[in-house]
Amino acid sequence: MEIGDVISKWRNEKGIKQMELALSSNIPVTVLSKIENGKRQPNLNQLSRISDNLEIPLPILLLVSMDINKIPEDKRTIINNIKNTVNDLVMAII
Repeated sequence: MEIGDVISKWRNEKGIKQMELALSSNIPVTVLSKIENGKRQPNLNQLSRISDNLEIPLPILLLVSMDINKIPEDKRTIINNIKNTVNDLVMAII
């Protein structure tokens, strides 16, 4: 799952409007929209502010959005299991 998809999914699960997250993260709403739609890659400062405002640790956000195809094939199953477990835990606490 792309990082923008994860941000959008978790934002919606928390009932936060895109405008609210953009304002609280000090990011223009147009930039957040592009990030969520995969048209722009966020920088580390933006990711940090977004994760803070979603109340999800940045490493968790990065783990769940990690591209499984970039993991060595012999490690994909375990990494995918970890990603799914962490995502389920986040969904349970949102």
